[in-house]
Amino acid sequence: MAATGNENAIDRFCLWAANSALPAAEALDALRILITDAGVAAKLSHLTDLFDYLRARADAGDWHAAGRLADLLAERGDLDQAGQILRARADAGRGDADRLAELLIRQGRGKEAERLRRFGLDPDGSIARG
Repeated sequence: MAATGNENAIDRFCLWAANSALPAAEALDALRILITDAGVAAKLSHLTDLFDYLRARADAGDWHAAGRLADLLAERGDLDQAGQILRARADAGRGDADRLAELLIRQGRGKEAERLRRFGLDPDGSIARG
């Protein structure tokens, strides 16, 4: 029996995940997101597709996809972009203030992280001063 487009895409994804530095839990989350949307897996050919897909889902209001995208961006070292996503999630009440604080610490911004943990975000999305 010939492989379907979805099976080929999933095989490519698994090969990519096996050879990437992505933690297994993150790869499984990303795969779960992909297979929940019929036909999307058939379009997956490399990492760019995964980022594009997660970004599109996040832009459409999928907060789980936004969280996964932030994690993947942080893993590849794009801390600024990951921080923007986490800030938006925290500002929307998605409970990501702690994740954002950890990211700030990775960026060498420990004082901001401490302020965020103590005072949260202002309505404009900036870190409150107390």
